[in-house]
Amino acid sequence: MDLQELKTKYPLLISYMEAHNYSRQYIKHVKNEIKWNKFENYHWKTYDDIYLIKRVLTSGLIKIL
Repeated sequence: MDLQELKTKYPLLISYMEAHNYSRQYIKHVKNEIKWNKFENYHWKTYDDIYLIKRVLTSGLIKIL
């Protein structure tokens, strides 16, 4: 997934989901996932990069001081 494209088009994605009656819970989940994309200082290139670091951070394997 191209993160730059996601940054520019995610409002369209959310609008589409709302117009096509996706559940509020699912839309909220997508919005939360997109928030991870806003940490630009990590220089992520793909969604896989974000997923891997998020998985490590939320698993408790690494503690952030």
